[in-house]
Amino acid sequence: MDERRIFRNSPKPEGYIITAQGQHFYFRMLFPLKWRIQNPDYLERLKIPKLVADETHNQQLNAIVDWPGVCFKLSNIHHPTLVILGTDCVFAVPVNSALIAKRIQGAKLVQIEDGGHGLMFQYPETISKTVNDFLSP
Repeated sequence: MDERRIFRNSPKPEGYIITAQGQHFYFRMLFPLKWRIQNPDYLERLKIPKLVADETHNQQLNAIVDWPGVCFKLSNIHHPTLVILGTDCVFAVPVNSALIAKRIQGAKLVQIEDGGHGLMFQYPETISKTVNDFLSP
């Protein structure tokens, strides 16, 4: 199945007003629906751009789908590495983060419960603490 078709034909969440194709894609990829419903003022609080042009959306989508990846190079990383991901991320699914961490010797994997691809906006304190703890001697 063509992954580009999956993204382009995805249904819009109930009660979510979309003014452009790109906006729907952008917010859906960053924040899980459950979190958006629980945080209805997130756009105002986070100062997130409210519109992505359809042309930009299509360029980003094509880049994502057509990118060949670099998993075969991960074993070449020989430095402390933190792999962090939200458990509700629909863009980079959690099972992939486990595979990434496994291919990097000594990598530390942290999965943030209920986090989406924009988990740094959802849980800034948790992310800051996680990164600071990782970087501390």
